Amino acid sequence: FVVINCFAMAGLEIKNLKGQTAPSFSLKNLNDEIVNSDDFFGKKPVLLFFWATWCPHCQSAIKELNSKASALKSRGAEVITVDLGESKTLVSSYMKEHKYTLTVLLDKDQVLAEPYGIIGVPTFFIIGKDGKIKSKVNLLPEDYEKILLSN
Repeated sequence: FVVINCFAMAGLEIKNLKGQTAPSFSLKNLNDEIVNSDDFFGKKPVLLFFWATWCPHCQSAIKELNSKASALKSRGAEVITVDLGESKTLVSSYMKEHKYTLTVLLDKDQVLAEPYGIIGVPTFFIIGKDGKIKSKVNLLPEDYEKILLSN
């Protein structure tokens, strides 16, 4: 609540992106490979998760997503996580320490914050197979799998 008010007072617009095409991007993963959103947007449903290692709610969510990612992938969906503002070394250490195998993209300069209207982490986007945003929420909905996999 306070974060939203601080950003709103700073003049940042809180975007409602539901129904819009998800903004395209290219970011490096932890192996320094460039990943393009066009490789999955418009081709399969995507759960896009913006997070940071210091965030306790993000830590819970990433643990949950790590346990479900393989099953979601086998059903045709993709789980992509985007770390905002942290170094490759820090994020890589965190993932190794917890033995997480999720796809992690690095947005150290937080270039996606504006086009995605990110005002804090965690932020989850459920993007349909058509590439349109179905949902933008700050808590992972209990029925996220159903929402993600429905047409």
